[in-house]
This record gives sequence, structure tokens and C-alpha cells, in this order.
Amino acid sequence: GHTRVECITYINLTQLYLVMANCDRTLENALRGLQLSQTYGYELFEIYALHNIGHCHLQRKHTAHALDYLNRALERARALAAKVIEVSILLTLGAAYRELQQFAQAQSIGHQALTITQAIGSRQEQYSAHLFLSELYEQVGDFAQALAHFKQHQAVKELVFNEKADQRLKV
Repeated sequence: GHTRVECITYINLTQLYLVMANCDRTLENALRGLQLSQTYGYELFEIYALHNIGHCHLQRKHTAHALDYLNRALERARALAAKVIEVSILLTLGAAYRELQQFAQAQSIGHQALTITQAIGSRQEQYSAHLFLSELYEQVGDFAQALAHFKQHQAVKELVFNEKADQRLKV
């Protein structure tokens, strides 16, 4: 159990440093997490580590490196049928293609992510996918689609908020 806890700790630190946009510390912890997860066969942790490394390279505008890690993460997520993390990886991949100005590819990936969120009923990921598509359509000047996705983003976000409020009331 000790190495498992250590591995989770590195992955959690990675997420924290990623949010703080501290790429050096993100990579340092993600690579340790990746090494441990591969050594001990923690496949799900390996996916998180690969995704975070890809995300970090994207923050640094090292898009080719980002795509490499993100595609590896995606492949493993699909092999494990880990749908929630698959959606996160797809949205990061979409952002990478958007960065490369490959808008058709980014759109296609955004719609794949959205389809999965609807199939698994994961609302939090669903509103992220709608927001991504909304921003993407706005960037390419398709304001009708941008608005449609933004409205759906807001609607789903409200549902999530209301569900959380209900849960708090019940507690």
C-alpha cells in the first residue's frame, strides 16, 4: 500500500502545480508518478500522469510534446474504458489542436468528448465540453453554434449547482 499512496501523492501534487501553472514542479512530480505507476502497474495513475505531462507541455506551448503524451494517455484510457478521464484528455487534446489552429480537428474532438459525457451522464465534464465547443465556435466566427453551446453549458452548470444545493439541504 505504501507505494500506492506515494504514487497518489505525486499525482495529486501534479494536479496542484498544474493549476498553479508551475510547470517545473508539475513535470517533476508527474514524472515520478509516471515512473512509480509504470513500475507497479497502477494503470489508472499512469493515465493521469501522462495527461498531466501533456497538459504541462501544452501550457509551455510545446504542442508536439503535448500531443505525444496526450495520445498515449488517450490510448490507455480507452484500453481501460476509463471514460471520465478520457473526456478530460480529449478536451486537453482539443485545446492542443486549437493552439495549432487546427479547428476542424479540435471541433471533432470536442464533439467526441461531449458524446461520451452524455453517454455516461457526467454533468461536470458535460458543461466543460460545451464551454470548450462554445469558445471554439466563437473563435472561428460561428456565433450561432457558439451561443447554442454556451446556453447548454449554462443549463448543465445550473443543474450541477442545484444538485449540489439539494445534497447540502439533505445533509
